[in-house]
Amino acid sequence: MKSIIKNFYPSWFVVCMGTGIITNLFKAVGYNFLSITFALINIVFFAIIFLIWFLKWFIGFESVKKDIENPLLSNYFATMPISLLIVGLNILINQQFFGKIFSVAFARYSFYLGSFLMIIFSITTFLVHLSHREIPGSLLNFAYFMPPVGNIIVPILGNEIINRSVVDGNEKSIITFINLTMFGIGFMLFLSYLPIIKGRFILQEPIEKGHFPTMFILLAPVGASIVALKGFVQSLKLTGTIDNAALPALINVLTTILWGFGFWVLMALVFLLLKNLKIKIPFSLAYWAYIFPIGIFVLATFKVNSSYNFLLLNLFVKSFVWILFVVWVYNILLTLKNVFNKKLLVR
Repeated sequence: MKSIIKNFYPSWFVVCMGTGIITNLFKAVGYNFLSITFALINIVFFAIIFLIWFLKWFIGFESVKKDIENPLLSNYFATMPISLLIVGLNILINQQFFGKIFSVAFARYSFYLGSFLMIIFSITTFLVHLSHREIPGSLLNFAYFMPPVGNIIVPILGNEIINRSVVDGNEKSIITFINLTMFGIGFMLFLSYLPIIKGRFILQEPIEKGHFPTMFILLAPVGASIVALKGFVQSLKLTGTIDNAALPALINVLTTILWGFGFWVLMALVFLLLKNLKIKIPFSLAYWAYIFPIGIFVLATFKVNSSYNFLLLNLFVKSFVWILFVVWVYNILLTLKNVFNKKLLVR
């Protein structure tokens, strides 16, 4: 057991991220029972993964230190606070099942602790990147977008807390300040890393087949930004930060522009995936990158289409919800199989 804890990858929380976004998607399209079911599953996943991750800091701290100092693995430390934020969101949107008092308390706890940890881990990761005189091309991939994504996820939960009017006026102002600050950090980090990662694949060798699924992470900051911006429409008005009738229209323009880029990325990645179907990609936790990034973009599509109500986009959302559900089942089965044969528990 001690060996398993010491070899535990920081990227295990991607399982919670994938399960959590399925929860939110089912809620968005009106499948409340399935949303509650997946929220419960995600709570169990998070509890198990967090316990092992937490124990590793005491039993295998040297291993933790090596992971943090690794310019690739350090990016995945952001997945822990991201998962905490998503579990908080899963519970809050299903508060009719979990109870309002518990749901609000847990959402607030997730928001404040998740925000704090995102600051810590994103700064730590940035310092790790700066500490390496030269980072090998093989260690540069789309996982670098995880810290930016985490910072952008913060206001998604924060906006839900404000928009559901579960806190008083003073706390709404505090949450709004944190929301805007974290969005600024995340979005600017995304813009900073984008040319670096894109340049690596244009100027150097193609991505290694084992890391191919991570390419879909590019969708995550785009989708998360759209969902966060849509949430700002109501939250900024409720807090009196902006009382402008033109705000919804402006946000609608910005999110539609971002959605266009995200859709282009999705189509390009799908074509790449079809082109590489013949390439046997060994199963790893990277397979979960097929779920959360696409899922958050599908949720963003749902939010954008609330202003247009296009039939085609409605079909896009509902189709991808079930496609992602099938992929989730496939990933869960392969994950469990590789846990039982210990392939995912050793390095």
